[in-house]
Amino acid sequence: MKNKTYLSLGALFSVLLFVSTRAEAQLSYTVTDLGTLGGTTSSANGVSGPGHNVHGMIVGSSTTTDGAEHAFLYVSGQMYDLNTLCDLSLTDLKVLTVAKSISDSCLIIGDGVTNSGEKHAFLLTPTPVDGGNWSYVCCQWVWIQEGGGWWWETDCGCYKWHGGPGEHPPCPPQPPHCWWWPLPCPPHCGCPPPPPPPNYCYCCINGRIVLIPDTECKAKGGQCYASREEAIKNCKPCWCCVGDKVIKTSRADCEAKGGRCYDSPEQAKRECGKLCWICVDGKVVQVTAAQAREKNLKCYPTQEEAQRNCGKCWVCLDGKVVQLPEAEARERRLRCYTTPEEAQRDCGKLCWVCLDGKVVQLTDTEARDKRLKCYPSLELALQNCGKLCWVCLDGKVVRATEAEARERGVPCYRTEQEARRNCGKCWVCIDGRVVELTEPEARARGAKCYSTEEEARRNCGGKCWVCIDGQVAELTEAQARERGLKCYPSPDEAKRNCAKCWICIDNQAVQVTEAQARERGARCFTSREEAQRSCQERMCWVCIGGQVMQLTEAQAKARGAKCYGSQEEAQRNCGGGDKMCWVCVAGNVTQLTQAQAAARKLQCYASQEEAQRNCAPKPEGGGCWVCVNGSVTQLTAAQAKARRLKCYGSQEEAQQNCKQTTETKCWTCVNGKVVQLSEARARASGAQCYGSREEAQQNCKPKEQPKSCWVCLNGRVTQLSEARAKASGAQCYGSREEAQQNCRSEKPAPSRTITPLKPR
Repeated sequence: MKNKTYLSLGALFSVLLFVSTRAEAQLSYTVTDLGTLGGTTSSANGVSGPGHNVHGMIVGSSTTTDGAEHAFLYVSGQMYDLNTLCDLSLTDLKVLTVAKSISDSCLIIGDGVTNSGEKHAFLLTPTPVDGGNWSYVCCQWVWIQEGGGWWWETDCGCYKWHGGPGEHPPCPPQPPHCWWWPLPCPPHCGCPPPPPPPNYCYCCINGRIVLIPDTECKAKGGQCYASREEAIKNCKPCWCCVGDKVIKTSRADCEAKGGRCYDSPEQAKRECGKLCWICVDGKVVQVTAAQAREKNLKCYPTQEEAQRNCGKCWVCLDGKVVQLPEAEARERRLRCYTTPEEAQRDCGKLCWVCLDGKVVQLTDTEARDKRLKCYPSLELALQNCGKLCWVCLDGKVVRATEAEARERGVPCYRTEQEARRNCGKCWVCIDGRVVELTEPEARARGAKCYSTEEEARRNCGGKCWVCIDGQVAELTEAQARERGLKCYPSPDEAKRNCAKCWICIDNQAVQVTEAQARERGARCFTSREEAQRSCQERMCWVCIGGQVMQLTEAQAKARGAKCYGSQEEAQRNCGGGDKMCWVCVAGNVTQLTQAQAAARKLQCYASQEEAQRNCAPKPEGGGCWVCVNGSVTQLTAAQAKARRLKCYGSQEEAQQNCKQTTETKCWTCVNGKVVQLSEARARASGAQCYGSREEAQQNCKPKEQPKSCWVCLNGRVTQLSEARAKASGAQCYGSREEAQQNCRSEKPAPSRTITPLKPR
């Protein structure tokens, strides 16, 4: 015992010593945040199976944007929802919640929830490719044909036969394709990925790659690529600054929008409000205001304005031919040439002249032809060209003639000091965007000047209240528009629309704001459990009072509303040219479209109450109250008699005598056909109850017909079931001909001769 204690302490010391020493050395791991599927939390599980996953693939669970927990697969730097990579309708599983392990052959196990709310384990197996499956065997990747015959081995890049001896099918003519997207191709397999289905493409949406139809990709604002490699190359996530808005997209899409890409949202938000457009080498690019000042380039608030001023030309500057933007050449009063050769011809022959009160550059020949005096410098020409003043151009104070100032639309100042006082730059708010202008430009546009960008941003657009993640916050209208949030004029109204509740969407309980629930016409529940219980009931969409909302089928029936399978179908029948109205059918009030009511020659009523008042039965025999399946309803006496129902004089009397007979229904298989019966009828007939039509369909096999054979009965050939033939002691034959050959007519029994008696 002492030795064991000593060894344990020694081992513990060794571990502690190792940790202490290792802390000062190079770290063995780097940490990477895998992110989520749009929610707030995620978790990952260890990779298991024989050894480790050679692809470095990771599985786990994450919350989605609606708060639901989904299993994920992380591969090639991207997270995928496993629920979108398989067809759950072929099983009883409703959702895969957590993936726990992935093997080298990419088999995934985990937990899911069934349609009945039970927790079940699941196994995901990669879809076969070219009639076989990939697997990692004996330190190499192999493709194994179903049945185990041919193998494609990556070590030799060839097919080898692994089946039994003797004759075997011919070798496949081409190497197999690698796994279906998004599983990676095995390294060094020399196998192309399988082509996507017709009209599908690798779609890049917000930096994520999904394989969907090209029409769906365009509808979602994505970029289509023909191959996975091209998509991976161009679909790197990018936080793009366009104007003063930050959006998450791909680099290619950002460049197409003329924006600037940042690797992180923090950097994008830090610099995006301070961007402007400049002209560099004839191209318009977006930089920060500080970068533009460093390069001594003019900042333009919009891409269009920069484009207008970004044409290039060749000029002669200090005896040398150089290229400048047209805007800069005009600002410096230099003559523009379309080619360097043309500029070179005139370089050295140019002078400054005064033409119509403006100083321009001409060749000495042109000046002589126009009888204008040549000046060797710009300053000397300005002094002799009309009345001079000081102006502010692009934040700089320069001298110009009054004619030039009028042409440029800038005010003239008598002194340089006065021009400097009016030439500072400031931040302004224009159309909800914060931009930098000179003070004269701001005054000309009627915009208020702010000394800092932060002050301008605070005052850019009216204030409003918004709802963010269930919390009420105050933002400017511009900030709210940028983030796609709805503005409310008061915190109270925002709070009313910011409260959260649980709703049922596609048979799953998800959490949304009450405003979102109202927009979707979904019913709000205070707890997830209550919503989940409602999800178990069959939900449908109805139109009540011209509005689409979600109810259980029982609630819709109780309110006399027609059930629709989708919100879109209900919307189509709930307004526009096909409006809904209330009608009276056989003494019952229900809701139909006006077209349906007209087709059935029924009177339309604007409200349920009005229809109820006019819905008393009026045929012969008067009306009465009856009990049908546990519910009290009103029929004519003739209708009640025809259905053998007892008539009651009042609704109260009928209610007292109406026992609840509502029976739970289920799907069963009867004579090879799927039908819906009450559970009592199913039990009485010995049929198995199933929770859904699909489950019943999977277990419903056509009733086997009893085997029959040909027999000989009383000298005649006929067909009977084998059981009947056996019971009657008849011989079974496989064919009619065989029975005919063995069938002999029985001899007629000898007749008895009766001798008549002679009369005595």
